[in-house]
Amino acid sequence: MRWSKTMLTLGMIASCATLSACKKEKIDGASIHTARTKPAAEEGTTSQKQIDDANKTGGTSSTSDTSNLNVAQRCYQDLCAANTELSLPKLLADAEKSSDALKKYYDENLAPRVLETVNARVQQSNATLSFISGKEAEFDKVEIADDQARLIKAIYVMVHPDAGETQKTIIGLLANEAFIKAASLRQVRGASAYFTSIYAGKSLTEATKLEISKILELEEKVNKAAKGRILNMKTGTLQRFLNGEVVEMDELEGLADNSFALRMIDAVMDEKSNITQQINLGLEEMKQIYTKANLQEQLKDLESEKAQMLGICEKEMTKAMNLYPQESEVTAFKATTEQVRKQVLSLLSAQDPTYSVVQKAVVYSPMTNDKAVKFWAQSLKDMAADSKDAVNDLKNLDTAGTFTLATILSMTSTKKPTNCFHLVDLNISDATHTIDTGIKASWLSVKKPSYGVAILAHEFGHLVSKFSQSYYSQKSCLAGKQGNTKFMEEDFADVIAGKVLANMQNSVNGKSNYGCMFASLEEAPSLQAGTTASDVHSSGLFRALQLAQLSKTAIPESCKQAVQEQTPKALDKCE
Repeated sequence: MRWSKTMLTLGMIASCATLSACKKEKIDGASIHTARTKPAAEEGTTSQKQIDDANKTGGTSSTSDTSNLNVAQRCYQDLCAANTELSLPKLLADAEKSSDALKKYYDENLAPRVLETVNARVQQSNATLSFISGKEAEFDKVEIADDQARLIKAIYVMVHPDAGETQKTIIGLLANEAFIKAASLRQVRGASAYFTSIYAGKSLTEATKLEISKILELEEKVNKAAKGRILNMKTGTLQRFLNGEVVEMDELEGLADNSFALRMIDAVMDEKSNITQQINLGLEEMKQIYTKANLQEQLKDLESEKAQMLGICEKEMTKAMNLYPQESEVTAFKATTEQVRKQVLSLLSAQDPTYSVVQKAVVYSPMTNDKAVKFWAQSLKDMAADSKDAVNDLKNLDTAGTFTLATILSMTSTKKPTNCFHLVDLNISDATHTIDTGIKASWLSVKKPSYGVAILAHEFGHLVSKFSQSYYSQKSCLAGKQGNTKFMEEDFADVIAGKVLANMQNSVNGKSNYGCMFASLEEAPSLQAGTTASDVHSSGLFRALQLAQLSKTAIPESCKQAVQEQTPKALDKCE
């Protein structure tokens, strides 16, 4: 990890903490829209998954006994009975099961790489802990340079939970930076768009070379600020690219992570911006961060957690290999995309400016199974090499440099492993970039095309909303259903999805109401509000009801009752 990876795990940490990319919200005015946001569970409620499971096993919450269900739960049960074949919790749980052939494939192709990487990480952590322990007695009297202080502050503001308000201020100050805008574009089009957006007019190869030069330049600035070599970026994908070797497109994601993190650190550290002066963090507070983190306690148990880490990687990779699409499925989905595009165009006038936008919009496919395995294997190999080399860099750190490293690790290290080195992505990441007019399809849309049809139509709906001027009355009607405009954009995209579903009933599986799918994740189905205060999506049950109405599915009496009790205008027609 060469501590570039502990620090530059910030490639993901910073984007979530400061750009809301994990929520796919708005960045620099370019809306990133998604079909869903993960709902928050509520304590003390009946789990909808438990209800579904009870139905399947003849438990007390079966369709014949609904006495203990509230009206919204009965609505969910009656409306979504035909859609329970895609309960996301069940889908993910089933994907953990490995066939003999898949187990053999994992053991032969991935397990050795995972073991090598985990061993290298444990050895690096042990060596780092020992080195820091040897310098710790000198920390009481340590004096750090201004550059080191700015570096620590830059990391602090991106990852520390107490820095939330400062993060918002900084994003406002940096909103016009090219790399911030490129990060927004990347959410839909991937890493290649990140590089070509920063270097407009350049080919991907040229742009990547230019950004690698920038990464190496910023690496030296960070190391100079730390007064020691805590970064060595000239490894892995970066080094192979410089050597002229073939680099998979998917490997550029890690390179983009590192680029984004380094650029963010550099922007915050820049003396001209005066950003670090707004961060109230003195030397004594930095020492407290190190002391409170109990870094030694965090790192010393890594050996005992080795088996857990190996298990996490096998579990996550097995799930992904079962769920990521094959190349043939991606090819088939491309044909489905054109069917959906045709249906969306049928809803528009040829004179509507949106017509040409929908015609030209590019839909980007997710990573296939085969590409994912190659990407994981190479990434693991690179990480193991990074960790082994990082141990050699420790001897070059003086006391101030060691304190800087220790403080940064105190803010970025986690005691318990929770994922396989951030390699596996099973998020439902369908998204629309309304400025670039690109659409990103997730593994779910390709793997389960009966749902993918509606989700893709929803994403096209965001383009219609952005560019058409013909739907103001519909949007106003949608806002009136819930008494505010918070959910209007997402609800409008659902309208487009519902109309497409109605027109494609003969060509798609009838079990295609994605609102039911999202409702299956919710602890307490309800027609009211979104799942979290910041969520701009209506509740899964509300969306399921809207899609059912638009696709001319019969509305159960229990749902009509729920509407009367919770959202009286939910069944108003806004077509």
